[in-house]
Amino acid sequence: MPPRQPFNKLIREALDQYFRKPSDRAEAERLITMFWKATCKNPNRRLHLWVQLQYGTIVKLRDWIDRELTSKPVMPSRFLTLKADVQRIFDPIDQAGPQTIGPKDFLFTATKAKLKVSLPHPNLTYLLLVELLGYKNRGCFEKVSWSVPLDVDGRAFLVEHRKFGLGIFVQDESTDTEIANQIAKKINRGCRKATPFFEWYAQQHIKGLRLNVHNKTQHLFDRYEFFLDLYSKTLKKSHKPPQISLSLSIPKRRTVMAQFNRYLLQKDSIEWLALAAIDAFFSYTEHVFIHIAIMQGRIITGDDVLRIANADWSVKFKTALNIRDMNAKKYFDKLVIIRRQLRNFVAHGAFGKKGEAFEFHSPIGAVPVTLSEGHRTLALSGGTDFDDKTALKVIEEFISFLWTGERELMKLYIQDTTHSLRPANAKFGEYAEALQSRTKMKAYIKELDRSRDNARNMDF
Repeated sequence: MPPRQPFNKLIREALDQYFRKPSDRAEAERLITMFWKATCKNPNRRLHLWVQLQYGTIVKLRDWIDRELTSKPVMPSRFLTLKADVQRIFDPIDQAGPQTIGPKDFLFTATKAKLKVSLPHPNLTYLLLVELLGYKNRGCFEKVSWSVPLDVDGRAFLVEHRKFGLGIFVQDESTDTEIANQIAKKINRGCRKATPFFEWYAQQHIKGLRLNVHNKTQHLFDRYEFFLDLYSKTLKKSHKPPQISLSLSIPKRRTVMAQFNRYLLQKDSIEWLALAAIDAFFSYTEHVFIHIAIMQGRIITGDDVLRIANADWSVKFKTALNIRDMNAKKYFDKLVIIRRQLRNFVAHGAFGKKGEAFEFHSPIGAVPVTLSEGHRTLALSGGTDFDDKTALKVIEEFISFLWTGERELMKLYIQDTTHSLRPANAKFGEYAEALQSRTKMKAYIKELDRSRDNARNMDF
């Protein structure tokens, strides 16, 4: 490592304390050397590096250095005109500078102004002020996510996202509130004007590694279990159809007919609940397959996520599970039949479990015509019939199979928590490290819980 660098002693002490394994020490030194060469004129970044070393893992160090050294996307020239237009909207507002007048302790004594208009979402406000206009963000500190000082005719104002929301903070409420409301109006106008920039910015970041994929697996699985539980309870309460006899008196016959109608309604209810449970199952798997594939490292970039998310269910299945595995192939074949017969046809017009769409007249009477998947072709015979009980039994068995083997530990993260998944974590080995044992996975989840709570509370 380069000698006589700021914080060099601190970094060596951190290496000695947290990277004692020779292979980890050598890799850490290689990463630090690369980082130092790229940021030798920025001592603040090297201080941040020392903080990162306290985690004591190569994975986190590699990920952080990659994130720090990744260059921001270059703004296309067409947005330079947009930037100038937004700045004209902001006039006389500008970013604060040495000439801006404000108390020395303004960052700590500023008062939140009472605004008559609502500010845009904090994310849009940040992108407008920092990424488009280039105003300086003073960073995060206790209970503050970001802070942008503004200058209005030489007087200091703050736009900050604090624990209790986004606000404009002033020196004196009695004199500055009206100006704060003008700033809020200009921020709203600027955000509306900057919509094309926001769209471009999102597209650039979605393509790469720095993408969080929301995890709604737990919610979707609860929906499946809700309908399955209702189905099971209704099935247990079901009765055999009453027998109708012409020998019964008219009042008794009416009673029996009413019972028979209730039986038919109950029979329909059982079928509807079964179809709802099956539909919920496929929604659940469409979601969970993507998350399994991310954790396995089979989905690397945002483009991959979008491509798989828009693909057919069978593509998602094959991306997450090895179709060459005999059990996986067995369940795939059965689930494809269930999806085709008990879900797709009902979802596309309710023409029957076999897709019976029409009948044509013949010398032997009406002959049913089957509507195939996709409504593309007609055939005289459909697929194999599949009853609700069998379909739900196959689904139940598949869910048990899904969380076996290498995926057993994934369930602790994917289905038992609501933490998002990141392709970057798979690339840099973070998930692979956590998947080494149940103890490591639980420790990893606990650390994420702590980090998320700190972020929510803005405990920086």
